[in-house]
Amino acid sequence: MISEDLFNAVLIEPARKYPNAKLQIISGYATGSMANFHIDKLRTEGLLSSIELIVGMSKHTGISVSEHKRLCDLVQNSDADIAFRCRYVVGDRPVHAKAYVWSDDSGPYTAFSGSANYTKTGFGFFQTEVMTLTNPHHVSDFYWRVFQETRDCQFSEIAKHVPLLDKPQVYNGAGAELVRLSLLTRAGETPSTSGINHGQRVGIHSTRTDRSAAYISVPATVSRAGFFPDRDVVFVVHTDDGLQFRFKRTQDGGKAMSIVNGYEELGRYLRTRMGVTIGEKVEPSHLQAYGRTDITFMKYDDGSYGMDFSV
Repeated sequence: MISEDLFNAVLIEPARKYPNAKLQIISGYATGSMANFHIDKLRTEGLLSSIELIVGMSKHTGISVSEHKRLCDLVQNSDADIAFRCRYVVGDRPVHAKAYVWSDDSGPYTAFSGSANYTKTGFGFFQTEVMTLTNPHHVSDFYWRVFQETRDCQFSEIAKHVPLLDKPQVYNGAGAELVRLSLLTRAGETPSTSGINHGQRVGIHSTRTDRSAAYISVPATVSRAGFFPDRDVVFVVHTDDGLQFRFKRTQDGGKAMSIVNGYEELGRYLRTRMGVTIGEKVEPSHLQAYGRTDITFMKYDDGSYGMDFSV
């Protein structure tokens, strides 16, 4: 069982074994940012390969218009060195599996299965995932069985088979469907020991044990508008990269909002998205380099929430 350095163990090292290796992936959820990151790493190392991705849950949970466009753009812009293909499951039965099989001209030679989706989060550091070496021929057979229930992401009528989600994003005061919460102070800086840098609080009075710990500040104006539930009420948040978290507001007046499992999980998640080292203090330059200094929250009719930290 592999639980450390999954990215290199599953997605890089097997490509070193044979020239022009092919990776076939079945993943319940996947993101274009992960595929782009993976392709860049392979290219940097001079590893020629091709990647064929099947997104298993797309028909049943939908995929955002922006994410669909990212994946299609990668397909259209792929080259002979590292070709990228993407398909969505359109059959009646969703596929939540995560399986990866490497092949060369002689057939499949290495395969993994486990819990890691083909996302930066799945192969990141803020949560624990595991993958296990398994029979490559069995995974290859499984891939081709699932393939029969898929359509190319660029299929002209794909929207008839897969919901392409584009939630309304209009801010209109107390009846808001969208709010943007800044990660900066009014002075345009990142807070030193609060907010996204809550874990940087050190000293005899600190109870922080993880320097990645973070929360999102909720201004009093947003609290009064009733956009979010009251303090200590748990609510579901769906992220733009296909994850789901349980959030709640804490501290006086509910001014701090974070994942129920702890400030540490949110801080690791945000740092992983930005490419900031786990435990490192987040500076304004990190946010500017990433391309966002705020996080957008959407409120849906069913009482759930969306969180968009995409660039």
